[in-house]
Amino acid sequence: MTHLDFTRRGLLGGVAALSAAGSVGFARGAFAAAAPKLPARGNFVIRKAYVMTMEKDGDIKDGDVHVRDGVIVAV
Repeated sequence: MTHLDFTRRGLLGGVAALSAAGSVGFARGAFAAAAPKLPARGNFVIRKAYVMTMEKDGDIKDGDVHVRDGVIVAV
């Protein structure tokens, strides 16, 4: 019997690859439509959140995440 080591990074990478591959076929299908216009992105902080990291140090309980224009700039 083979022992498999699953990591969060490997799992999320695989899910992202499958999602990207599936979206290519979806975009070409009958369901392809013009994307609605997105609202303007802002500057906000999510407070007291359970932050799942990709680092070996582990996750952060009651962490804050600073988002500016749709990009995480600080944790």
